[in-house]
Amino acid sequence: MSFRCLSCLTGLSPVTIILCAVILPRLLVLGDYPHMDEGYYIYYAQLIFQNLLTHGQLPDVGSCNLYSCLLAPFCALPGNLYLWMRLVDLGFAVLAAWLLCQVLVRESASKTHGLLIALLCLLCWHVPDVLDAGVKNSLSIAYAALFLGLLLVARKTQAAWFTAGCLTALAVLLREPFAIYACLGALAMWLAYGFSAACIYCVGGIMTGLGLIFVMALGRGSLHGLISAYLQAGTVVSAESGKILGNIFQYGLRFLWEFWPFFLLTIFAFVVLWRAENRCYWHRALFWLACSLAPLVEIVSKMAFLYHFSMLFPAFAGMLALSFRLQQDPAFLQRLLKVRMLLLASLIVLCVNYRPVALQETWKIVQDFPECRWSNDASGQSNTLLAGKVIESLPGRTLSVSGFMHFLYPLTRRQPPCLGMDDLSRVFLHLGRDTKKFADFLAEHAADVLVIGKVQEANHVAMFTEEIQQAVAASGLYTLVADIPVDEEKNYGWIGCFIYQKIQ
Repeated sequence: MSFRCLSCLTGLSPVTIILCAVILPRLLVLGDYPHMDEGYYIYYAQLIFQNLLTHGQLPDVGSCNLYSCLLAPFCALPGNLYLWMRLVDLGFAVLAAWLLCQVLVRESASKTHGLLIALLCLLCWHVPDVLDAGVKNSLSIAYAALFLGLLLVARKTQAAWFTAGCLTALAVLLREPFAIYACLGALAMWLAYGFSAACIYCVGGIMTGLGLIFVMALGRGSLHGLISAYLQAGTVVSAESGKILGNIFQYGLRFLWEFWPFFLLTIFAFVVLWRAENRCYWHRALFWLACSLAPLVEIVSKMAFLYHFSMLFPAFAGMLALSFRLQQDPAFLQRLLKVRMLLLASLIVLCVNYRPVALQETWKIVQDFPECRWSNDASGQSNTLLAGKVIESLPGRTLSVSGFMHFLYPLTRRQPPCLGMDDLSRVFLHLGRDTKKFADFLAEHAADVLVIGKVQEANHVAMFTEEIQQAVAASGLYTLVADIPVDEEKNYGWIGCFIYQKIQ
């Protein structure tokens, strides 16, 4: 690379990288349609906020939902909850991105190289197919905790090691599958700094984890709902176990197809590190390799999607950054890791994944500030928005859905009639798939509106559409008011729904 180009790159800063790779991509999709995963987290934020207002305590239902607890105060804002929560999650993403920049600059021992690797990593992390429109999961805030812990460990003090353990525990409670990183962190501490350092790290993690769980138990009134939620989650995963392998191959191949430049550069980086005459970085290379393998535990144990594979990106970036520390004669593999290749890889990812049409959707919705409602044109292109319009036209204040369609709760600002009625598919599964028991349960906990999801093929969740419909008919409490068909050409058109109104 020419001296002139390199001199321009030396002016890079974390602010520039974050603006280009995080803020702008997220603002482009700010007005995107509601998505399934973000609806789940926003629904629980609604539930927590409402329960604190009415009962003065956390709802004793669901998992830890620490991420939703952080989102809950923003449910007091008027207008479109999706936009507000996406902006809050953008704040978490900016924090995680800034910390990642610090980690990669330190790991590469070069500001320019570290920030360019951060650019590639963050661009991959924030493409719409991985991110949706934000609030898809708690990865940003959980990784922020891990990145900060990783930065602190290098200070080599007992206080830093203890704090790193605390931050790791916080990351685990924000996203439970990150428990694998807690184990990996303890092992790395032992190998790098000795047994006493690992003990200090573990004490910090255990104290923080138990402390937060104790506080949540006090806030919820008991741990019954928490324990039940994790047991029930295992039942749901078992019901879908037959689709796990298919999803791994489908989204694994898609991951390689869309992000092959990053994957290929990471492989080259590992080969360079392994073949290097100076073996002083072998241990660090093995650490980043272990971090790359850690997410595979979650991927192979549940229904994996593209965002699950995106958890490999920070470890890939760490491996790539470490390879730039090597100071030796240029070779073929090293030339592949030059700055121009990082820029080319970033450009390929950018061109393959970004959709300019998202900007039009965002512009339309922000013009309706502060309500920020989706337009009629947008509603006609989304099964989710069509269902929301029907629900809002019906009387009543309570709603129950099936098939993990939680995105309808924040869309309509309605709530289930009682705790545990947020997903009828899970209720039906919990009741042993007994139609009579389920009909009796409906009679006792009748919502004003029911939404029963349907798909052409059961390729996402265990929905039990026909069985739930039979139970609804047996209850004699509801009448069918709308049938929104499956239409693959629409946003979330792969899932349709039957909408029932309670007979007055």
